[in-house]
Amino acid sequence: MVPFYAPPGLDMLGDLSFMHYFRVLQEPKVRGAIFNTLTVATIAASLTMALSVAAAWVIVRARHRARSALDALVFVPHALPGVIIGISIMLVFIQPPLSQFGLFGTTGLVAVGLTVCLHFLWQPDHGRRDHAIASRP
Repeated sequence: MVPFYAPPGLDMLGDLSFMHYFRVLQEPKVRGAIFNTLTVATIAASLTMALSVAAAWVIVRARHRARSALDALVFVPHALPGVIIGISIMLVFIQPPLSQFGLFGTTGLVAVGLTVCLHFLWQPDHGRRDHAIASRP
């Protein structure tokens, strides 16, 4: 990082320094933001994987009529924009009965929103993949 704006050139290489990056990383608020980011990413990824595996197993293995409803519900995050889902989650957690969990305004609510938005990045094919290939002449 150069201390001021200057046209690029070979003489600028002597002024390059990581000092400003180290100074920024010394700030407690920046370290707190990095910690929050890593925490939310870990929680959202873990919840997403757990819910995705459970729902995919139920959709593929269960012989219940509700599996088609769960399959349609899985597709909802793909059909709705993330902003709509985020506002909806915020409004749901502001009002009772979910307001008692105290998630509004916390990183926990961000993790819940990311889990819903990132949930089910793939759709199970119910074994149709091999059938489509085998049916070709």
